[in-house]
Amino acid sequence: MSGKCDNCLNNLNIGLYQYINNSYCITDINDNIIRVVHDIPAITGEETIIKDNIKYCTNIECNNFFTYPIDYKYISSDNKEETNELIKFPPRPCSDCFILSDAGWDGACKECGGDLTPEVEMKPDPQNFNFITNEQNYIIKYYQNFLNDNIIHNFTNINCKYCKNRMEKGYIRIKKDEQPENGYLTIDFLICNEDTDEVIKEVNINNINFNPKLNINDLTSSISRKLLYCNNCFYGIFNNLQDMDMKIKVYEISTFTEEWE
Repeated sequence: MSGKCDNCLNNLNIGLYQYINNSYCITDINDNIIRVVHDIPAITGEETIIKDNIKYCTNIECNNFFTYPIDYKYISSDNKEETNELIKFPPRPCSDCFILSDAGWDGACKECGGDLTPEVEMKPDPQNFNFITNEQNYIIKYYQNFLNDNIIHNFTNINCKYCKNRMEKGYIRIKKDEQPENGYLTIDFLICNEDTDEVIKEVNINNINFNPKLNINDLTSSISRKLLYCNNCFYGIFNNLQDMDMKIKVYEISTFTEEWE
């Protein structure tokens, strides 16, 4: 389902935003021009080959369109795609024979059989996982039409950037508890499974780190409260592509599991 336009609530179609015949155009996926958006020369040569994936309003009187994500990748600081696997440092000299060597299947130096300190492994920086809109790895941080188009549940193969568990489809319910006697208001997030409606986790809002751009007051529709969540560390990605994580660090999760329950 392509969702509804946030301006006129008409249906959306999937298409492309690209430069054709000296104009910036909305086209269908077969490059047929639907309408011209800007009739101006390209600023750079690169613009003539870039195709952004979009959803456009089918109402001919509404020119609304939205760039949307097509993939979720680990992108390095120089905007190059990298693997999501553990990264190994190069081999180091053996402490016994001092020859640069890899470890064998038993962890011993392949040259002399001496002990070889295991290679240090490091994970990619979690902050470098991003949604992209095209083959050039253009990053999208915010999906504008999050109120009317459930874009996040299109992604069924995203692993948590912290603990690598497969993220599941869900939604949140917001529970407010007002205490007039002391003027205190508590707000809890209930993370629910999309298929079963089971409450997976109830968390006080004060125990959540939200992306600075995420305002819970903006989550005014049921679609806007859709998310992907990790069933282990409860990291979540909302339908507007903003995310949240728990204030307890990932490496402390196993220690604090009983306290959470």
